[in-house]
Amino acid sequence: MRDGFFSAVKVGDWVRVVWPSRKEGDAKHCYAEAGEVVQVCPVFIVLRSASGFTFCVSRADVIQGTKLKVNGREAFLRGDAEAGMALVVA
Repeated sequence: MRDGFFSAVKVGDWVRVVWPSRKEGDAKHCYAEAGEVVQVCPVFIVLRSASGFTFCVSRADVIQGTKLKVNGREAFLRGDAEAGMALVVA
């Protein structure tokens, strides 16, 4: 298994993103709601939307309430701040 927060996600996975705040003026207001994973880093993933726009979802986004579905399966946090956290796909 790969190390890092997003170790359960791999290139080619389809991810649906539910941003907790999509207000006008918020940068996330312009972000897509779904995309294919094109890069996985220890603390963020890069997604390409159907229109070709790429955007990132970071570890901080997930901790602050952004919800992810990876290939239709719910993703959730496991662990704690001291022991380390990881995203797990159910």
